[in-house]
Amino acid sequence: MYNIENRNKIIDYFYEDDKICENKVIEVITGDHKALEKVIKEIGVLEKNKDDKKLHDEFESIYNNFTNREFGRTWGKKIGVEICPYCNRSFIYTTPKKGTRPQYDHYYPKSKYPYLALSMYNLIPCCPVCNNAKNAEDTFDNKSLLYPFEEEYGYDIFFEIETDEQLCYLGLSNGFNIKIKSKENVEEDLKQKVQNSSKILHIEELYNLHNDYVSKLLRSKYIFTDEYCQSLLDTYPGWFFDMNEVKNQLYFNSLQKEEWGDQILSKLTYDILNSE
Repeated sequence: MYNIENRNKIIDYFYEDDKICENKVIEVITGDHKALEKVIKEIGVLEKNKDDKKLHDEFESIYNNFTNREFGRTWGKKIGVEICPYCNRSFIYTTPKKGTRPQYDHYYPKSKYPYLALSMYNLIPCCPVCNNAKNAEDTFDNKSLLYPFEEEYGYDIFFEIETDEQLCYLGLSNGFNIKIKSKENVEEDLKQKVQNSSKILHIEELYNLHNDYVSKLLRSKYIFTDEYCQSLLDTYPGWFFDMNEVKNQLYFNSLQKEEWGDQILSKLTYDILNSE
């Protein structure tokens, strides 16, 4: 059974003169964020209910067929995403011969926007923890969440420890909480998106599972002074191009902003090492 009104919305958008409009199909599949919002404005929400079950099942079948094929299975690898862009905590490698691959989160969920099920820039390669957390939340407005293809924490949003124990700052105690903070000049829209994303994906809760890692970082920060790092740079000039490479080696991570997506916990590592 179909909800005739909803089915007509699909037909009216994708068909012209009883023929499918290829340009609109291409736009939906390959369009960027603005293109997707344009389509949503035209068609709107198609809530999944008993009258629309068949319509949703058809799009679900198309999506499943896509993910089972080589191109769909390796989409995350093709765009170079190997770390979950939602949490920066998990590797999401794609292995050969139908091994492991990322899960794909629909930024605009299939339950409301089934016609975006195959939109490439609606498919966010991510880890199972984030995908399941987001799928479990069915009441939020997607526009209030960070869109990983375009938005990020950057330098203005940062992780910080909160504690009354001074020993924590030396890495000698893990009696602290990891919090997400914003600089004063951060726009309210971005700040709200970060808060919503953190709440829905349980970012602070998950990051507080890494207290031991943070304690080791703080201890290393105290030991690996700038003078020590400079001595390594001077002693091994053929190994290190600059101080950044020295610190990357010491902390086994990528601390430069453009490389945060290359290693897990890189944003957390950068923020802790650069905290006062």
